[in-house]
Amino acid sequence: MKLRYYAEADVGVDHRRTLELLESIHEEHAIPVEVVQVDPQRAPPPEFVGETETRSLEDAWDDFTYNQTLQKGLGGAPSKRYRDREDIVGNVGIVVDDELVWATEFWGTHHGWGNVDPTETAIGFLEEVEARGTPAVADRVPLEDWSWSPGSSGSGSRSDSGSCSESRDRNRTSADVSVTEVHEPTRDAIRNLCTAQSFQRGVSYFEEGRIRDLTIEGSEVTAKVRGSREYRTTVDLSAENFDGWCSCPYDYAGDCKHIVAVLLAVRDRYDEMVEQFQDQGDATSDEPSSTSDSVSLEPSRVGDDLESALETADVETLRNFLRSVLADNESLRERFLATVGQSVEKSVADYRRDIDRRFENATDRRGIVEYDTHLEFTDYDDLAATYRENSEYERALEIYRALAEAIRENLERIDDSSGHYGRQLESAIDAYAACLCEAEFDPETRREHLEYLYKQYRSAEFRFVRDYYSSALREVCTTADDLEYLLSLVQSDLPVLDGIASDETGAGATAESGPESGTPQADIDDAVETDEWLPDPTQWRLEVELFTGGELDVEHLAVGPLEVTDFVGETLTTILEDMEPRPGENAGTAGSRGDDDRPAQQSNFSVDEQQLLSTYLWILSELEEREQVAAVLEDVYTERSEFYRQYVDVLQADGQDERAREVVEDGLEEFPHAVDVHQLAAEFFQGRDDERYQEVLRTLFVRFEDWDAYDDLRSASSAEEWDSISHGLRTQLGRIDPDRLIELYVREGDLENAFEKVLESDDLETLRRYREPVAEVDPEAYFETYRDLLEPYLAADTGRDHYKTVIEYLRDMEELGLDAELAAFVEHLREKHSNRPAFLDELDMAGF
Repeated sequence: MKLRYYAEADVGVDHRRTLELLESIHEEHAIPVEVVQVDPQRAPPPEFVGETETRSLEDAWDDFTYNQTLQKGLGGAPSKRYRDREDIVGNVGIVVDDELVWATEFWGTHHGWGNVDPTETAIGFLEEVEARGTPAVADRVPLEDWSWSPGSSGSGSRSDSGSCSESRDRNRTSADVSVTEVHEPTRDAIRNLCTAQSFQRGVSYFEEGRIRDLTIEGSEVTAKVRGSREYRTTVDLSAENFDGWCSCPYDYAGDCKHIVAVLLAVRDRYDEMVEQFQDQGDATSDEPSSTSDSVSLEPSRVGDDLESALETADVETLRNFLRSVLADNESLRERFLATVGQSVEKSVADYRRDIDRRFENATDRRGIVEYDTHLEFTDYDDLAATYRENSEYERALEIYRALAEAIRENLERIDDSSGHYGRQLESAIDAYAACLCEAEFDPETRREHLEYLYKQYRSAEFRFVRDYYSSALREVCTTADDLEYLLSLVQSDLPVLDGIASDETGAGATAESGPESGTPQADIDDAVETDEWLPDPTQWRLEVELFTGGELDVEHLAVGPLEVTDFVGETLTTILEDMEPRPGENAGTAGSRGDDDRPAQQSNFSVDEQQLLSTYLWILSELEEREQVAAVLEDVYTERSEFYRQYVDVLQADGQDERAREVVEDGLEEFPHAVDVHQLAAEFFQGRDDERYQEVLRTLFVRFEDWDAYDDLRSASSAEEWDSISHGLRTQLGRIDPDRLIELYVREGDLENAFEKVLESDDLETLRRYREPVAEVDPEAYFETYRDLLEPYLAADTGRDHYKTVIEYLRDMEELGLDAELAAFVEHLREKHSNRPAFLDELDMAGF
């Protein structure tokens, strides 16, 4: 097993932090690490502890595609987890036997991704592995399922709290932990770790049986504890104070109730645990283990006992037992009957009523299913799987259909900010498509199911639901007959197509569009450096529809991290773009352009029609109707950037470079805020028009923060040109993005200017982010600025989370090497905030 980083994260500081964590994990836990450099910008340092290799994006994406194991680990198809191939870059994966089996979905930290569990981001996951070792990996991938044995410590050893910390050998195996090194968690010892309230609640949790999946690896015990939601909890029995860790948000004195509950469970089963320690040691002394050293604390003989009991039990005893169990469990009863070939007669409506009843029972007094109420439908999944195993595909499809329809129907009363029900819905739709692909239905039956999927696609209330059904349609339409039938459905539903690609529409109908020479460089500078191009959206009353545009329904936040584009709908984008003055035009005349100017055109299609057009074009492409695709795109390429990109590709493939250039220029005007449009333009102009190539690269860097474009711009410029361009870029960034100017100075090795700008920022995060390359200019001045900012920051808030952040800054200041000054500053903080026991406690635990 090893951890793989697909470098690199978009933000330099996140890239550096990811590499630091990988090295720390390797050193602390002896877990192998490696970096796959995808289209590299900054290579890992020469002394990086793991292996490195360089791959193209396509090669890296191959790790994710057609990977059933990864799909199982992610809980869905990778193509649905990552919107574009580029989205894998910056993420971290778990690799077992040279196969990627799990990966994060969000690079960097959780900041900016919306309501995302921090441990599901690349840095958050690595920080958890750094703290806990292989148990954090095993939470994602059950390592006992793989032929892997850690060559050295996978235990989550950490520095113990306070002055009682004890150094432990980092190179021993988890089986090397002897019984004498393990401390028994007595009731008194547990009580001393927490407040009276946490102890009592922990006792209640233990007595109520809220602890599950209790496992041991080395000296660490890991469990899941069910509170308001399920939390991962770890204790280290080789540490004097057990070094408890929990994923809950507890932020007060002592350990939380979840840690208390786990320690009480260990106390209750301590003799059994010691016996398993001894068994591990004996097994390891004889021969290396071929499986994970993670051992369940459930009795290992249970499986053998069950087999023995089934062998010896008489038929009447088994029948009586099944009668009593199945009589009280309807879902298990139906699954049993399906297994023996006696299916229960239930319709889609029957299943939907059952599922609706679950939602009804889960609502609070306001009629809402709260965000942390996660209904599971595994019994329906298991029942459908049983029907599929018996080739009863229609019955399985009925269950998947009922699941999807019931979840959709109840979305209005679900607070699904966690995205749980969105994922459940996607899973049901995916399963429907997969089941339909498995079944060998006759053409008529297959068309009935295609028509059903299409109707659901058209009637979906939310954009993300339409996307799920669209993906399902594209998965199941594998033959020309399927595609032809779907084409007939789309054509009947999109009457506006009647005017598209008609005989009156020639391939050169819009040949007059777009300037041949493009936008002068001076105008780009003016656009970036002044407010002349900024539209005024306050001319009209802003309606909700302007901000949704089919991208986001404000009444239902069910999917993923929110991005800026989610809040700007197609309608608002069109209005704002129409108001933007073009070069030589002032803001007062913008928005009044006539029909001769293409940007003033209102969209001919609604967002819903545009999506249907996308499906229509996909079908034509699959049917290899190249001329028809080109004719349709000629009429619609300015409606949506997706159509524009597709049209440029079609024209280039047909060798129509002149027309492709006109379309590229049109795209830059029609979609000034689309980074992919500018990237396509840069690719097109490279080698064809050096001046336009440089102009577009400059826009990509200034407007879209594209560092690749910066590097390409430098490579494409002569030394004389670069002096002028570089000066202009620094001037612009100084006005619009000081943080990026600092990063530019660092990349260029201009540490003196970077140092000056960092100190001018008056921002602690900026100080921490650039400390490593910049502070060496003047460590004393850097320390003084850090100190002057940190003291008021500490005073401005309370709480353990706040104090832990202060500790992180103190640790960063420690790296400046000014030990005496830091000690004096910490002592000053202790005296000034002596009335904050939690802060003093955090200082003690951190060793300050």
